[in-house]
Amino acid sequence: MFDCILLLAGSGRRTGLDINKIMYEINGRPLYEYPLNTFLNIKECNKIILVVRNDEYDYFHALEKKNDRIKVVLGGLRRQDSVLNGIMKVESDYVLVHDGARANIKRRDILNVYEACLKYDCAALAVKENNALKKVKDNFVECDIDRSDIYCMQTPQGARTELLKNALMMIDEDVFDDIEAINKIFNKKAFIVLGDYTNIKFTTMDDARYLSYLLKEEEK
Repeated sequence: MFDCILLLAGSGRRTGLDINKIMYEINGRPLYEYPLNTFLNIKECNKIILVVRNDEYDYFHALEKKNDRIKVVLGGLRRQDSVLNGIMKVESDYVLVHDGARANIKRRDILNVYEACLKYDCAALAVKENNALKKVKDNFVECDIDRSDIYCMQTPQGARTELLKNALMMIDEDVFDDIEAINKIFNKKAFIVLGDYTNIKFTTMDDARYLSYLLKEEEK
C-alpha cells in the first residue's frame, strides 16, 4: 500500500488565470478532480493527502469530511515545503507525490512507479526527450546537445516514506523535485519509469485545450 500527496497549492500565474489553475473547469469539472479520482480508484492507494492553499482550505476540508481516505494540509512557501507538510500525514511505508495540474495521469503509470519503489526505494515517471536540442547564446546556436540520455521528468515521483521525509527535513537548498532531494542528501539514484507523453502539466491555455481533448477521449 502507498499514500499519495496531491499538490494543489499552486497558482494561475503562468496560465494567465486569476484563480488557482487546479480549480479551472475542464469539460465541466475542476481540474483537480481528475487526478484525485484516479488515485481514489486505485485499491493500493491507502490515503490521499491534499496540499492546498490557505484560502481554499475550507473548500477541500469539506471533501475530507465526506471521505475518510482524504486528508488536507496547508502548503508551504516552496514545493519541497508543501511535500514535507504532506508527508507528515503519511502513514504508509511508501508515498507517491503528484502534481495536481497533471490531470491525465494513468492508473497503470501510478502503479508502475509504486512497484518500482518497492524494488528500488525511489522512482519517478519520465519520458524521453524527442526534440533536437541546441545550446544557444545571444540567439545563435552554439552546438548540438546529445539527447540520447535526456529525459523530461513527470509525476508521480515516489519513495520509501522515511527516505523522502528525511531527505526533505535535511535539505538546506532549493530543489526541483523529490528525487533531487533524495539524491543530494543520500546520493541515491531514482529508477526511471517510462511514462506517457499525454501526462502533461497544465501551464498554458493551450494545455487546457489539449487536456480537454485528452480527458474526453478517456471518458469514451
